[in-house]
Parts: sequence; C-alpha cells; structure tokens
Amino acid sequence: MLTRRTLAVIIPTLGQSPLLEGICRWVETQDVDQRILCGTPPNQGYEDWEREETPAGFGVAANGGAVVAKTTYLLFLNDDVEVLQGEIQDWITALEEREELFAIVPQLMGPEGEEGGMGFIRKRGRPWPRPQLRPLPGLSAYPTGAAFLVRRDKWEELGGFSGDFHPAYWEDADLGLRAWKKGWATWQTGEIHLYHHRGTTTSTWNKSVLTGRFLRGQRRFAARHAQALGLPWWWWGSELLSQGKDFATGKWRRLMIRWGWLE
Repeated sequence: MLTRRTLAVIIPTLGQSPLLEGICRWVETQDVDQRILCGTPPNQGYEDWEREETPAGFGVAANGGAVVAKTTYLLFLNDDVEVLQGEIQDWITALEEREELFAIVPQLMGPEGEEGGMGFIRKRGRPWPRPQLRPLPGLSAYPTGAAFLVRRDKWEELGGFSGDFHPAYWEDADLGLRAWKKGWATWQTGEIHLYHHRGTTTSTWNKSVLTGRFLRGQRRFAARHAQALGLPWWWWGSELLSQGKDFATGKWRRLMIRWGWLE
C-alpha cells in the first residue's frame, strides 16, 4: 500500500511585499496539506495560514517554517514571485521521477528575461552566481531561494539553511553544494514558470549594507566550498585586495559588515 505524500508550502516574508497576497491566493487553489507564513507575517488577512514568527532573515525564517511543517515535501516560495505556468503537482511529479534528486526548481523569469539553472563563474579567483541557460529539464548547481521543492528527510539531514549567511545571500548556494557533496542533485523543470520580482525584500537596504552582506556571504561560501568549486589557491589574495580597496576608499560600514562586526 502506497503512503500518501504530503506537502507544506512555506513563504518567508517581512509582511511588506505587494505580491504576497497574490502568491498566497494561488497556493490556496492548490492541493496543499499545510500553508505556513514565517518571519514577520501580516497580522490580518491570512486566517487559513499557519504563522511562525521568527527573527528577520531569509534563512532563519525558512528554517522556522520547516520546523512547523509535518509533511513529506517542503515547497519554499519567496513573497516576491508570481506563478506564470504550472501547478504544484507538477513539482511533486518531477521530484518523484528520480530518487537521487534533492530539489526541484522552476523556470524563472526576471526583469532581464529568462533565468536558467544556477551555476558559478570565477572572477578574480572568487565565485559569482550566474544563471546558466541550457535546454530544460536539466541540472542546476543549487536551488535558488526564490522557489524550490525539497524532500523533507534530505532537508533535515542537511540541517536546512546555515546560519553563517544570516540575514541573506549565499545560503541557497551553500545548501545546494552541501547536497551535491552527498550526491543529491537539483533539477530544473521547464513545466513550471515563475516571475521573480527581484529586490522587493532588499529594497530598504542601502548599497553599503547590500554589498557588504553579499561579499561577506561570498567569502564564507568560498572558504567552505573552495575545493568543490575548484577555486585557485590565491583566491584569498583576491579577497584581501578587495577588502583593502574598501579600506583605502573609506567604505568603513561595508567593510565592517564584510568582517562580521556589523550585521
């Protein structure tokens, strides 16, 4: 006798995105066992959703939502995505076709057009995330945090998102690389299309904060996965030169964020 697969949809949110209501209403039309808003969800208007209030930060909120979930599968959606094509059952079907898969990601569209599965390029010795346009379905280096479906048991074995990347940036790349090291792949399907309105959550961050958090996450990610990424031994030198440039040009706040002295 087959055991019924169950699904929770988890949406980390600050409660400020104008797109939150639209994605929630779409989820409510789907066959879902649990609907969870986590982070700082709105106080009104989502009575059919479970609420899990957590400190600000994408990874912390997503991990908190996953703890509340009691299902076989976990579908994470940003509050700044819009579904263009596909149903949730399409995600589950794609994941169940291959046992070794860790996650399923959709075809994402953005302001600059089609975004492929995620990959990395090396620039000045350091890793930089880049969409990789390729025929679909196909592999993606990691499950982009905007939208992905995972098996709960594999998520828990990895421990969810690492707190080293709080409050944002690189936690999804780190999760995907840790899964890859266990032999679990991330698969991008062409059956599901989402539009990602980038910057909705981070629009309140000034440039120093945004860039500082991105570069701090990049350094921690590179240090953790240098061998798997095939980074040259001198990548640390490139990192130090970049920090030295911030020091010489007086970008003190950004530099303190990079060092972890400021969040």
